[in-house]
Amino acid sequence: MVSMAFLHIPLFALLSVVEITAQHLPSKSQVCANVFCGAGRECAINENGHPICLCIEECRGKPRVVCGDNERTYMSSCDLHRDACLMGSTIRIAHSGPCIEKQTEEEAEEADSQPVACLQADREALRQVLIQQLEKYVVPRGWLGGGVDFRQVIEKQFQAVDGGDGKLDSSELLDLLKEPSRTAHPPSSRQDIVRSLCSDALLEMADKDKDWKLSLEELHKGLDRHLSPPHKKCSLGDEQFEDGALQRAAALDCNMCMCATGNWVCTKRLCRVGDKEMDKDSQQLTFKKQNVVKNMEESLKI
Repeated sequence: MVSMAFLHIPLFALLSVVEITAQHLPSKSQVCANVFCGAGRECAINENGHPICLCIEECRGKPRVVCGDNERTYMSSCDLHRDACLMGSTIRIAHSGPCIEKQTEEEAEEADSQPVACLQADREALRQVLIQQLEKYVVPRGWLGGGVDFRQVIEKQFQAVDGGDGKLDSSELLDLLKEPSRTAHPPSSRQDIVRSLCSDALLEMADKDKDWKLSLEELHKGLDRHLSPPHKKCSLGDEQFEDGALQRAAALDCNMCMCATGNWVCTKRLCRVGDKEMDKDSQQLTFKKQNVVKNMEESLKI
């Protein structure tokens, strides 16, 4: 019988057949050698061993922020085309850099009434910009050795901006970002303030010993591309609010508070409504009902 004959086949012969069969299986590079899938797609092999174009699973390489004609900002052109592939639509690059937010007069007025704050997404964007700038100085190791790795680049730049105490404060951290940003919109005082606030937020995130300065090791760990930044919420009474949440407390009336990197940031406007007023010189709220102030101070950092 065939089954009995099969049992008499030497094991080394079976292994040889398997090895020969494996050698004849074409690799992905061979199957996809002459296949062009287009932007946002990549070649893969289906169950029959034939090439097939699929949406890119993950975009790699250095981020280069672009704005799509759908008014969405993408970390790279690859991410833009991948999104178009997944949605089955066409998205074109409008310009390099993040999209410029278009605001109506009402929206602009509402934005002016909100506190200027660095959100967690802003902090991460600044961290990524700093990583990208430093990575440009990395030199790959050649056949004869040499080269400059990312850690060495950080150490060199650290020494260049350090004031002499072996640690960086927020202003020295900002010095690492002196290179002009390649964004599509011109700088503004509001953006400069946010940038400065994000420098403080980045320092606070990486500052493990809580001395409001970064050692070389803290900076290196804070700029690790694989780092997952902490996500903090803001408390108000028994409630928890996500980053970017806005609250208008009754006691503050015309002032708005925003949750930013785990802290409440509030405007300090001169309000005169009913029995409430703000002392312009001290920039502190005064109320006839002192118990209202006490409750707000427990929940908000004004």
